[in-house]
Amino acid sequence: MDFNSGRIVAEDNAHMRVEPASLTKMMTEYVVAAELQQGTIKPSDLVTVSEKAWRMEGSRMFIEVNKKVTVDDLIKGLVIQSGNDAAVALAEHIAGSEEGFVSLMNNFARALGMTGTNFTNSTGLPEPDHYTTAADMAILARAVIGDYPSEYRLYSVKEFTYAGIRQQNRNKLLWRDSSVDGLKTGHTESAGYCLVASAATLMTEDNRADTLFEFPCDFSIKAMGLASDDFRSLVEELVVPHLQGEKLSTVSKISSKGSYESVTISFTATSKTQLDAIYLSLTGHERLLYVL
Repeated sequence: MDFNSGRIVAEDNAHMRVEPASLTKMMTEYVVAAELQQGTIKPSDLVTVSEKAWRMEGSRMFIEVNKKVTVDDLIKGLVIQSGNDAAVALAEHIAGSEEGFVSLMNNFARALGMTGTNFTNSTGLPEPDHYTTAADMAILARAVIGDYPSEYRLYSVKEFTYAGIRQQNRNKLLWRDSSVDGLKTGHTESAGYCLVASAATLMTEDNRADTLFEFPCDFSIKAMGLASDDFRSLVEELVVPHLQGEKLSTVSKISSKGSYESVTISFTATSKTQLDAIYLSLTGHERLLYVL
């Protein structure tokens, strides 16, 4: 799926029902991100670990029963370490119980149009009525990236240490391909090995990779950041110095949540060197959360 347009580039059995395993945690984190944005929880909140969370099987961040852990650490344990214990602790903190949190997960799934998905837990451990489709996981991945880009950054973090235990992100593509910036892996015996991956790469409007550019060519680049009065002009200021009289058009869009702004700049690109310079200029600025 192309992130900008939502267009399906390629698919195979996209609507076949499958077990998501730990891909489930993408929705768990999506709900957590929504609660953070609404202000119902804060990263500094302390969560008391329940016995249920402590006893979770499978991948864990190794939190201890009755100990207090910050929401921020639990989110990192969830996304980077894929901790089942972190998932349950966050679910209980937000909704009072994992069952209540699952209702939130399914509500968000329906709102996003994930018609082939049903969640029965926050971890992805196998249960008969816990299922999804590849098409729905693509919808969710696009929402994770687009709705909460600042939270999405965690999916590219390669390791996290908690209680003296260092664990690496299980998405090994982060080491093998510099364009990969997320999202999530999963594995159970019944589900097998699962992966939803995202990569940011320079593409022309007809979706050819930069190695196949025929210059000059029409080109669009999108930058995302926190909404502000000067965000559009900031992006233009970072791009214009690299143009050589080429005309450009700019489209600015505020997210449905009102917190983020995306600016798409279209122009005629004259060389790969020019595109690389523009991309480096944008990605090097602290106010830009994401560049596509």
